[in-house]
Amino acid sequence: MVQQATVLDERQDTPRRNYWDLLDGWFASDARDDLTPNTQIVFGALLHMANRRFFPATIDVDKPALAALAKVGRESVRRGIDRLVDANLIHVAVIPGRGRVRVGICYDALDGTTAVRAQGGPKRRAIRAQS
Repeated sequence: MVQQATVLDERQDTPRRNYWDLLDGWFASDARDDLTPNTQIVFGALLHMANRRFFPATIDVDKPALAALAKVGRESVRRGIDRLVDANLIHVAVIPGRGRVRVGICYDALDGTTAVRAQGGPKRRAIRAQS
């Protein structure tokens, strides 16, 4: 999959955000249901990186550093970023330097008031018996 470059907002006047409220929104939303466990770990690591920088509109991410923080392989980071873009949880723009991207996290998708599940309960999946 070829990633499309996205124009990202570089304003420094971002609203205050609370890490725990964003995590509550993440766990209360449908956003993670169709993501693989590694992709969920990559997103958690991106939230952690954003938290360390006081939730800027965009963050410059070194993919090898993200892989080390998430304790997953570089290929898992690449696939995870693609899946997070497809899920509209992040926007990505390539920046100069091998293995670096500029990531804009869609914080509004994780707002605890708007990210609540439609029916209120966890999504149930049918489990088939293995033969």
